[in-house]
Amino acid sequence: MARAKAVKQPDGVQTQVPRIMVPLDSVHEDMANSNVHDDADVTSIMAKLATFGQVEPLVVQASTRKVIGGNGRLHAMRRLGWTECWVNLEECDNVTATAMGIALNTRKSHFDEPTLVKHLRALQSESFNLASTGFEDEEVDAMCERLARQISSGVEFDGGGDPAGVGPGLDGDFEIPPSQVRMVQLFLTNATFPAFREAVDALSREYGLSNDTDTVMECLRRAANRIEQPDAR
Repeated sequence: MARAKAVKQPDGVQTQVPRIMVPLDSVHEDMANSNVHDDADVTSIMAKLATFGQVEPLVVQASTRKVIGGNGRLHAMRRLGWTECWVNLEECDNVTATAMGIALNTRKSHFDEPTLVKHLRALQSESFNLASTGFEDEEVDAMCERLARQISSGVEFDGGGDPAGVGPGLDGDFEIPPSQVRMVQLFLTNATFPAFREAVDALSREYGLSNDTDTVMECLRRAANRIEQPDAR
């Protein structure tokens, strides 16, 4: 079985990460696990595993083969019909295993919603399966509607995201200094986005342009010219 290479760790911490591939039925869930996974959560984890594979090994107590971190993934792997998985074997007593299980499932961070919506909309534009991120299209639509209401009511955002900004796309190619950028967020539903995407792509081809910003600006410029100069239509 493959083992991970030794890595340098601080004093008092084991220097060998025992990452190994084991039969799935050789490890078992923590029956006293305080982090509960309902069916919807397991289904979401299954989508992630089906798309990305096992990115992180399960954390397993070496002496008992009890899963300390990754009980939800263990359930999802079983439902997917997997027979093997990667694990990190931890040499620790039961008290440490309990503490580690809580620590691995403790999260103090939260999503900056405007930035999250920006990224999810960008993924949608690439026809990426959002279910593998843990979000559904309906959830994104709901976040967009909530942000729209907050913006219209003058709510200020403390996070790093710009509630009025779509930001760069997946390529992240911005040469303009952020201080000189003014962005506009379009809140489209799952039903209206495909038509919008198709229209912008068609206009991009018509105008010979390569990005959405220039395409929309050119479309607005031409529309404004037709209004100001009706005889030039």
